Amino acid sequence: PETNDPYSSPIRTKNSRVTFPASLYKILADPEYRHVIRWLPHGRAWEVVDEGEFLREVAPKFFSFSKYQSFVRQVTGWQFRRKTSGKDSKSYYHELFMRGRPHLIKFMERETTGEAKNKKCKGDDNEDPDFYELSKKFPLTEATCT
Repeated sequence: PETNDPYSSPIRTKNSRVTFPASLYKILADPEYRHVIRWLPHGRAWEVVDEGEFLREVAPKFFSFSKYQSFVRQVTGWQFRRKTSGKDSKSYYHELFMRGRPHLIKFMERETTGEAKNKKCKGDDNEDPDFYELSKKFPLTEATCT
C-alpha cells in the first residue's frame, strides 16, 4: 500500500537498498531508541548516547556492521561533520539532515574514497555552528509520527 509517511518509505539507492541516512533518520524518529541515540533539542544535530547499547540493540536491526568504528565510517562517508566544541560536542550534523525534514535526505550523497582523500572543505578552519542561536531565528518543527 502507498503511503505519504516519510518514515515508512525511506529513500532508496538505485539498487533498491535503503540509504544509510534514511535508516539513521528512521532510528532517530523512533522514541524507543532515544535513550541510545537522539536528536539534540534544536533538531540540527544528533548524538549516540550509549555506543555499546547502540551496537547491541539498535544497529543489528538496521545495519550489517558489528563495530562502532564501521558506523562512524558510514557517518563520515555520508559527509556528516562532528561538532568538536561547545554544548553539542561529539554530536554529528549535516546541512541536509534535520529533524522534521526527511525529504532532504534524497539530496545527500556518499563520498567516494578518492573524493574523501582529496577534499578540503571551505570553512574547515571555522568554528562549529551554534545551532541554538540559529534555532532562535529559524526553529525546526517537532517531528510527529502517526
